[in-house]
Amino acid sequence: MKISTNIVTVDEYGSLRELNDDEIQKALALCFTIALDRSNRGRLLYRGVSKDYLSDRLVKEHEEPLDSTILTRLFFFGEKAAHFRKSLKERQIREYLTDINDISVSTCNKIFDLLNKLRKSKDPAIKIFLEKHELFFNFFLDKSNKPEFYNMIQELGVEARDYYLGFLHTAGCIYGGERSVSISTSISYDQAEYFSGKKEQDRYVIISVKRYLDRKNQLSPLLTKINELGIPTLPQNSRIFEGQKEETLRSGIFPHDIIGVNCIHDDKFVINPHVFSDRNSMVNIMISPLDIDQREFSRKLAKQTNYSSYFYTFDRVDLYEKCTENEF
Repeated sequence: MKISTNIVTVDEYGSLRELNDDEIQKALALCFTIALDRSNRGRLLYRGVSKDYLSDRLVKEHEEPLDSTILTRLFFFGEKAAHFRKSLKERQIREYLTDINDISVSTCNKIFDLLNKLRKSKDPAIKIFLEKHELFFNFFLDKSNKPEFYNMIQELGVEARDYYLGFLHTAGCIYGGERSVSISTSISYDQAEYFSGKKEQDRYVIISVKRYLDRKNQLSPLLTKINELGIPTLPQNSRIFEGQKEETLRSGIFPHDIIGVNCIHDDKFVINPHVFSDRNSMVNIMISPLDIDQREFSRKLAKQTNYSSYFYTFDRVDLYEKCTENEF
């Protein structure tokens, strides 16, 4: 892990600046909080992306893609899956995954078919994984099982759909790429940096927190319910590419969960400025999300970024989608 010791933040005008004495103390306290956290309720996640990738989402075509502009907007809007980059018109002509909560017949059948098609993969790691979990994949070889799979997802909802989508995502089968309703992160900084792009590119590693009500049993109840309905699952925490240590996030990263961004190309670590706000003086980001003033969020998203919709939540469990078109 090579995180820069040149620590800065962004000011209210969107410019990078050094920390003042009080902020240095808060930054040190944050480091100790993360290092000494024993709550077992949060885990650091790392996401590597190129500057071009983020600027395509967070900077308008007529603007200069400065680090300060990109990161200021990342800390306010967060990062969203490719699905949110597409216009409403483009999404309406799709047959599946038309919104983040789509559990239609078309979507369920697409997931089933993609799991079926994995058997044709020439990737050695996928082939070995298929052999180890033959019982699981045999279910998806029989297309007469589609109605049973569909009925299970109708009963259990989006969480069950996302269990299978998440596996496909880690398998590199990202169901059309531009349709993806998830993003990839890793529990390994080095893996995130590896996937951030080529060495000659300007690159970032976004460091965020994923929280759990109970990390030990986060998936067990869902897997039990799926199995009770006669649909196979994989062993918990099983991954095709173990070395990548991937965790898939539904929809994207909330800005409230971002600690900061390591700018690999400029040797700077930019701390989320909301860490230093008075409203977060008592917040432990490993346990609770940051409190961010997001007034006029939808209008600003439409005006300042290339996203056409966004996701939101009331309880950090259920996610909803809203379109930003016609916000001006």
